[in-house]
Amino acid sequence: MTLNVNAPDFVLPNSLQAIYDHVAAHLLRQGRPALAPSSEQEDLIARGETICRYHGARGTRCAIGCLIPNGRYSDEMEGKWGPAVLADLGILPRAEIDEYDVSKAPRVRLLSALQMLHDDAAAWPDDQIVARWEKGLADLAREFGLRPFTRDMLSNNKE
Repeated sequence: MTLNVNAPDFVLPNSLQAIYDHVAAHLLRQGRPALAPSSEQEDLIARGETICRYHGARGTRCAIGCLIPNGRYSDEMEGKWGPAVLADLGILPRAEIDEYDVSKAPRVRLLSALQMLHDDAAAWPDDQIVARWEKGLADLAREFGLRPFTRDMLSNNKE
């Protein structure tokens, strides 16, 4: 299922499968993490900040960034917790957000796990990213009781 994140009234669906499928298809199609430009990475690392970005270099987007509508992204979002960013945009209800206990809301748990899976890829060799994402996505599918999304399914899922 492809979500129309650029619809003016876009809100996150209740279906964990729909969220998972959209993000999985995006990550596997993109094939690389959304990172800060290489010219900024050394400084970010020195300051102890992540090099991952919601909207990264060369038009890339992370697991949360692919849920942020065009034109609503801003640099001020960077460094903030993904589900909180979506709540600030009205895409996820603020009532679901509890940064200290993500177990309360399944959508928040799934979004947090997808964000971590994306961000972990910043440390992986380029030739291993897609295979590791596919394994991580399969693990998340099992954890959340979802149907796994694989590269073979990309031809049937247009973003």
